[in-house]
Amino acid sequence: DAIDLDDENCYDTSSMVRFCVMLGNLGYVVALDPYQNPTFWTTVASQVNSQRPGTIDTVHLQCYDGGAGNNPCSWNFGGIPVLPGVWNNVDSPSSVQTKMANWRSQCGVSGGWMWLYDGFIGNAAAYASAINNGIGGATSIPNGVYEISAATTGNALDCYGYGTGNGTSIQLWPYAGTSNQKWQVTSLNNGYYSIK
Repeated sequence: DAIDLDDENCYDTSSMVRFCVMLGNLGYVVALDPYQNPTFWTTVASQVNSQRPGTIDTVHLQCYDGGAGNNPCSWNFGGIPVLPGVWNNVDSPSSVQTKMANWRSQCGVSGGWMWLYDGFIGNAAAYASAINNGIGGATSIPNGVYEISAATTGNALDCYGYGTGNGTSIQLWPYAGTSNQKWQVTSLNNGYYSIK
């Protein structure tokens, strides 16, 4: 249900926007996978989401090889999460954890990813733990207003909610429906939520 797009040669805004909108119309969400040319990528995200809101829902920023100097804190996609990716060819699990922790403290990154899976088969769990430990997981939910897409009976349901004050759960109300319908949302690891 998702497509990850990388373009390292053409940088043709109009064709990329049309392609992403087409994918959205087919039911896909799209993650952009840049390593350079931030103006191109932010323009694509803005134009796609203005034509088909929510199609671009994540940015997987390459922070290795040609993008080795990238910092997710300096790429602004107007609220679309920017998740940094690192390379096992360069980074050990401990350096991945350190990088993720630094980015978490600098600008609150909520996840990360690794390139290239073939290179760390057999050691994937150590890298996954390094990312989770680096970003701190999601052990509590601070008070505030949230927009969460909740899966119910196979359909997406957009909800909003407000923190209950105890830091571990929030109440959600559906955008459509009666105002007294509520779900309890309990925090799980890495920013995913259990909905009752």
